[in-house]
Amino acid sequence: MGILADENIFLHAALLIRPQQDEFMIDNHARQRAESVFNREQRREREIAAALELEAARHQAAIENMKRLRALRLSKTGVEAEKS
Repeated sequence: MGILADENIFLHAALLIRPQQDEFMIDNHARQRAESVFNREQRREREIAAALELEAARHQAAIENMKRLRALRLSKTGVEAEKS
């Protein structure tokens, strides 16, 4: 009967310890999920920042192109006005 009592104590102790391990596992999974979400948000913010920089560069290139075309048009109309 002493062995049975020892086994019961061991099983009882294992059941008492198990919920704490499960809580640790849950906390660990929650931490991993939170880190995953945080990393995903940081990556998204970097992608948005890169897209905004690219858009600003495209905008600047379009403005420079419009200025170049305007100057070309004005130079052509100036040459035509001088011929007349």
